[in-house]
Amino acid sequence: MGYNTAFVRKVAGGFVAYKLQYEKTKPIRGHKDKIRPLGSRQHHIMADIHMPDDNTVHLRYYGQTLVEWRSDNTYSVFAPKYYSAYTPDNIHNFLPDTSQNFEWSDGRMFYCTDHTRREMYEIPRYVGRLDFQYVGGKSFLLTAPVAYNIRAKRGKVKEYMQRYEGFLSWAQVVLAVTDTFDSKEVSPSFEKFASELGFFTAEEYRASNEQKLSVQERDDLWDERYARDAIPFGYGYNDWRRGVGFHPMACKKAQSMLDRGDPEEWVQMLHIIASQAGSHVWNSQSSARKITMQDMLDWMKSFVSYMHRDQVFDRVRLPKGAKPSRTNTKFFKENHFVPRKLRQVVDSSNVKSVAQF
Repeated sequence: MGYNTAFVRKVAGGFVAYKLQYEKTKPIRGHKDKIRPLGSRQHHIMADIHMPDDNTVHLRYYGQTLVEWRSDNTYSVFAPKYYSAYTPDNIHNFLPDTSQNFEWSDGRMFYCTDHTRREMYEIPRYVGRLDFQYVGGKSFLLTAPVAYNIRAKRGKVKEYMQRYEGFLSWAQVVLAVTDTFDSKEVSPSFEKFASELGFFTAEEYRASNEQKLSVQERDDLWDERYARDAIPFGYGYNDWRRGVGFHPMACKKAQSMLDRGDPEEWVQMLHIIASQAGSHVWNSQSSARKITMQDMLDWMKSFVSYMHRDQVFDRVRLPKGAKPSRTNTKFFKENHFVPRKLRQVVDSSNVKSVAQF
């Protein structure tokens, strides 16, 4: 292993041992939440131990539960808050067995349950969870996740692209006249799209900067803002690398706008696609987005591949513990952030109400 910044030590003995550690550990003096460090006291923000009730112990990484122990000696492992190549070495010792560890590979987090047989299970960002039973100092996976390799069916994307041929033909005519859109046109189109789904507006995010928020609330607010900026889906290297994925509600709304054929909604969708798939154009007075017809087609192919993924792809089941290929997996990653879930951390007197979708 590499570094272990918080100096967390593995604890054998399951729930009882962790409960004893919690009871023996003194809270950080002066901390409003009476937080108890899991490792060094200096790094209590990074690693702490918490008991929400007498039958549960939480081992938390930067305030978010990474391992949850229960009194029946079952425990659950969740995706870490910070999902990156630098995280695994800092969280290995949250696990009870020396044979278990986290591993970063191809931009994904895996949980290795058996070094000898190389059994590995992906832990998707935000939603990943594995459940174990701890018996006699060993951990047994209760339900092994099923892994698949995803293979595209020949010609299926082209077949389902025909559904949007009206919009694409219209876009081709528009882009022949102008392929550059000022940010003053693009931004309001996106803001309208996001606010109708219930997400914060840019004004509401700016208002939140004046609020006194905890570190956790501030981090969650930024996570939600990043998810919002990537609707209807994360497009481009940075969005896929961060694992944002597709927002189901936003994609369904976009599909409805494309299907209805309303000229105003088509213009709005053109602006949204330009904001994601277009390139920046800067001038002395303002910024703009430039988009080609090929950019438009590439974006639409990704959109169609997600919306019709059950028809476009074959999923081939892999043996237990086998590591799946990354090919086409992005079309099965979803962004399940709930719109407006953090509205309570923003002072209502400083924001405008947002229409429900």
